[in-house]
Amino acid sequence: MRTRLVAVVMVALLQAGMVYWVAGGIGGLAMAIAGGSALLTTALS
Repeated sequence: MRTRLVAVVMVALLQAGMVYWVAGGIGGLAMAIAGGSALLTTALS
């Protein structure tokens, strides 16, 4: 019973970590795109 609980906690932590990693990657990508477009508009104006 205890080993099953540990397994459930491990899987939950793994899933939370994956969600956090994916969200962080999307956030970083969005920031890079925003920074790039801001640089472009500054260079073109």
